[in-house]
Amino acid sequence: MVPDFVIAGAPKCDTTALYTYLLSYPSICMSDPKETNFFDTDIKRLLRWPATASDYEACFTHRRAGQITGEATARYLFSREAIPTIMAKCAMLGAPRTNAGRVEGLVTIRPLSAARFARIVQLLRFVE
Repeated sequence: MVPDFVIAGAPKCDTTALYTYLLSYPSICMSDPKETNFFDTDIKRLLRWPATASDYEACFTHRRAGQITGEATARYLFSREAIPTIMAKCAMLGAPRTNAGRVEGLVTIRPLSAARFARIVQLLRFVE
């Protein structure tokens, strides 16, 4: 199972706020937990969960039919493996930060199919 999109940011870049905001949309299923760290396999941890594809799929067991799926993990920007893996499999959304410390909007780094991308943009049009 691969999510439709992944939000990658940096610490204090409002990925949690965006994740929480997206939880309120009935057409989006966000992972539980928020930061799965599934794709950053090059970063060592004492405990790696989800460790397998079936563990990762379990983060979306609450998904209903027709929902698009997403997750938000800030650590992916520190991984050499995560970004290329994500970009090969799904859309990656970035939350860039200015020198003033504000998130200036949502940047699509690799779009989905036109229909799914349009749906995400429609849902996120108020996020700034």
